[in-house]
Amino acid sequence: AGWYLVMHGYDRQGLNVSAAFDLATDRPAGVRAISISVNVPGELPKARRRALQAVLQHCSVHHAVNNPPEIQIELT
Repeated sequence: AGWYLVMHGYDRQGLNVSAAFDLATDRPAGVRAISISVNVPGELPKARRRALQAVLQHCSVHHAVNNPPEIQIELT
Protein backbone atom coordinates (compact mmCIF):
# COMPACT_ATOMS: atom_id res chain seq x y z
CA ALA A 1 0.00 0.00 0.00
CA GLY A 2 2.81 2.38 0.89
CA TRP A 3 4.67 2.04 -2.38
CA TYR A 4 1.40 2.45 -4.31
CA LEU A 5 0.69 5.75 -2.56
CA VAL A 6 4.21 7.06 -3.15
CA MET A 7 4.25 5.94 -6.82
CA HIS A 8 1.06 7.91 -7.42
CA GLY A 9 2.16 11.06 -5.62
CA TYR A 10 0.39 10.54 -2.27
CA ASP A 11 1.92 10.75 1.18
CA ARG A 12 2.22 7.45 3.00
CA GLN A 13 2.69 9.19 6.35
CA GLY A 14 -0.12 7.96 8.58
CA LEU A 15 -0.72 4.75 6.60
CA ASN A 16 -1.81 2.10 9.07
CA VAL A 17 -2.43 -1.60 8.55
CA SER A 18 -3.99 -3.77 11.23
CA ALA A 19 -5.07 -7.38 11.27
CA ALA A 20 -7.37 -9.54 13.35
CA PHE A 21 -8.36 -13.17 13.23
CA ASP A 22 -11.07 -15.52 14.43
CA LEU A 23 -10.28 -19.01 15.61
CA ALA A 24 -12.26 -22.03 14.50
CA THR A 25 -14.57 -23.41 17.18
CA ASP A 26 -14.49 -26.97 15.85
CA ARG A 27 -11.75 -29.39 14.88
CA PRO A 28 -9.20 -29.14 13.50
CA ALA A 29 -8.19 -26.14 15.55
CA GLY A 30 -6.96 -23.21 13.51
CA VAL A 31 -7.67 -19.79 12.14
CA ARG A 32 -11.16 -19.52 10.64
CA ALA A 33 -10.96 -15.97 9.27
CA ILE A 34 -8.49 -13.12 8.89
CA SER A 35 -9.50 -9.45 8.59
CA ILE A 36 -7.03 -6.84 7.40
CA SER A 37 -7.83 -3.15 7.64
CA VAL A 38 -5.82 -0.56 5.69
CA ASN A 39 -6.28 3.01 6.86
CA VAL A 40 -5.14 5.35 4.08
CA PRO A 41 -4.26 8.90 5.13
CA GLY A 42 -6.14 11.69 3.38
CA GLU A 43 -8.59 11.27 0.56
CA LEU A 44 -8.05 9.17 -2.53
CA PRO A 45 -10.18 9.56 -5.63
CA LYS A 46 -12.61 6.66 -6.18
CA ALA A 47 -10.57 5.29 -9.10
CA ARG A 48 -7.38 5.27 -7.01
CA ARG A 49 -9.21 3.53 -4.14
CA ARG A 50 -10.37 0.77 -6.51
CA ALA A 51 -6.85 0.39 -7.90
CA LEU A 52 -5.35 0.25 -4.41
CA GLN A 53 -7.93 -2.39 -3.44
CA ALA A 54 -6.79 -4.47 -6.43
CA VAL A 55 -3.15 -4.09 -5.39
CA LEU A 56 -3.99 -5.20 -1.86
CA GLN A 57 -5.83 -8.27 -3.15
CA HIS A 58 -2.55 -9.36 -4.78
CA CYS A 59 -0.18 -8.65 -1.88
CA SER A 60 2.25 -11.32 -0.69
CA VAL A 61 0.29 -12.02 2.52
CA HIS A 62 -2.98 -12.49 0.62
CA HIS A 63 -1.19 -14.73 -1.87
CA ALA A 64 0.44 -16.85 0.87
CA VAL A 65 -2.87 -17.41 2.65
CA ASN A 66 -4.64 -18.43 -0.56
CA ASN A 67 -1.69 -20.52 -1.79
CA PRO A 68 -0.06 -21.92 1.35
CA PRO A 69 3.70 -22.15 1.12
CA GLU A 70 5.62 -25.20 2.25
CA ILE A 71 6.28 -24.88 5.98
CA GLN A 72 9.08 -26.72 7.73
CA ILE A 73 9.19 -26.97 11.50
CA GLU A 74 12.40 -28.04 13.16
CA LEU A 75 12.59 -29.00 16.81
CA THR A 76 16.10 -28.42 18.13
